Amino acid sequence: MKITFGFPLVVALLAAVTIGAQQVPAPAIPWTRIPAGTFQMGCVPADTRCEVDEKPRHAVTLTRPFDLMATEVTVGMYRAATPAMPEQPAWSKTPDQPVTVVSWDEAQMFCQTIGGRLPTEAEWEYAARGGRDGGTFPWGDQAPTDRAGAVNGVAFEGDAAHAVKSFAPNGYGVYDMAGNAWEWIADWYAPYESGNAADPKGPSTGRARVVRGGSYGDDDGNLRVSNRSANLQRNRNFNIGFRCARDANGAFTTAQALRGKSTFENNCSECHMSDLSGRAGPALKGEAFMEHWRGKTAANLVDKIETSMPADGRTHLNDARTLDLVAFLLQSNGFGAGDQELSVDSAGRITIDDQPGQ
Repeated sequence: MKITFGFPLVVALLAAVTIGAQQVPAPAIPWTRIPAGTFQMGCVPADTRCEVDEKPRHAVTLTRPFDLMATEVTVGMYRAATPAMPEQPAWSKTPDQPVTVVSWDEAQMFCQTIGGRLPTEAEWEYAARGGRDGGTFPWGDQAPTDRAGAVNGVAFEGDAAHAVKSFAPNGYGVYDMAGNAWEWIADWYAPYESGNAADPKGPSTGRARVVRGGSYGDDDGNLRVSNRSANLQRNRNFNIGFRCARDANGAFTTAQALRGKSTFENNCSECHMSDLSGRAGPALKGEAFMEHWRGKTAANLVDKIETSMPADGRTHLNDARTLDLVAFLLQSNGFGAGDQELSVDSAGRITIDDQPGQ
């Protein structure tokens, strides 16, 4: 689907993220597109080591593609986007090590900062299987090894994690879905419900969050792709990290949205999102928001933003800053960032592709 806004130009990528008064380099995030599809989630028939919570095996359909980080969040990525860097384990010596010692909330906050979220348990297992339905491990049934670059390579039964991408990726181009560090998942931990499911998100409440994938200190039983574990949301552990997902409807870059957020906060400190949605009352959400702004000109948006500002703090917003605000408005209404800047068509209108890379 194409969505257009009248607009005369595009803008450059943001080189830094502003956190309070501190400016740090924007983290480079390696995203991989995971296609929509159906798979069998849970214990595979040939696996004799499955626990009760890995059953019953059931069909799950993910109705839309999504993006998943190709690697676990690294120390370098986390430090670039987060003001407070937790002290890392003694084995963590380089910026390409997976970041650990972060709580579920801290992981989720990082993902939101870069325009994403934690993956659901179904998304994680689907991506971990890499298009290979029925394997015990992300690469199949071959026993794991710690040989660098190996297809079945994994950091396990040791005392330290490896740098990300030390081993070959799976069929979807995703690295380290077994071993290295356990990964926080969005879902509350609970037994599987019987029956097939579409886009499951787990229970609405719970006592602990799911973690998946095993870690550098585990034996191969915890590396099995259907293996599940749980951890209290507040806990910080040396062997638990995370990676982020995002909806594959990216119509703008994270850099644009961050610039727009800064513009909004600096120039419209007394405004609310409902002020900028084009009508009184609660802010428009989702498709209603997109529908409201579809086909609007830059002048419409500029006028609404400028008239929403406090009279004594109003500043002129040029075209580039307006585009940034469009990105921020989209992100604030639940649309995920992508890898493409907004582009201008031959008629001088901004064309937004909500499926970048497809």
